[in-house]
Amino acid sequence: MPPSAPTPPPPPPPKNKPLWENRFFRPSPLDLLSELPKSASTLAEALRTGLTSPPRFVERLAWQGIPWRWSFVFTPNPATEPAAAKLAGLSIYLIPSPIKLEVALALPDASLSLVLAKKQPKALKETLAAASLVGLQRFVTWGPSAKAHTDEILALVDQVLLLATPKPESKQDSRSDAKAASKPDSKR
Repeated sequence: MPPSAPTPPPPPPPKNKPLWENRFFRPSPLDLLSELPKSASTLAEALRTGLTSPPRFVERLAWQGIPWRWSFVFTPNPATEPAAAKLAGLSIYLIPSPIKLEVALALPDASLSLVLAKKQPKALKETLAAASLVGLQRFVTWGPSAKAHTDEILALVDQVLLLATPKPESKQDSRSDAKAASKPDSKR
């Protein structure tokens, strides 16, 4: 059998459209961030760092179709967030559009009411209340334009992770449950 020829390198991406839009050329994270305006690139880096350090989320770059195209997808890290990793559908998308940086949070519909019950900044709460329902998932999107917005989004992500983590039952709760179970029902 003759030796096979080496695989040729992929062709360079076309220069007439952003790498973010080119499905057939896989860009590097650095390539995508370099196409953003400087302020958006700084916010995107702050979000990426906030989500992956400490390693609460696993980051991957994936084609998401139109309109999100090449996006950073963050899913809970099973090693550090085992309960959140079991929460089906919890993910965060960082959409590096050269026109407008966007962040989307996908969470199970049942979790949204728990998140809304927590204290949130008014603008964040209004955005959460207007989340789009797709199947059993709620999608919330933001266009962060300042460091304060990224901090609010990261704080919300922390709250979602806390909601996903089961709380240990305290001894007081188990004693009161045992007392209630041992009392006869007087209404019989």
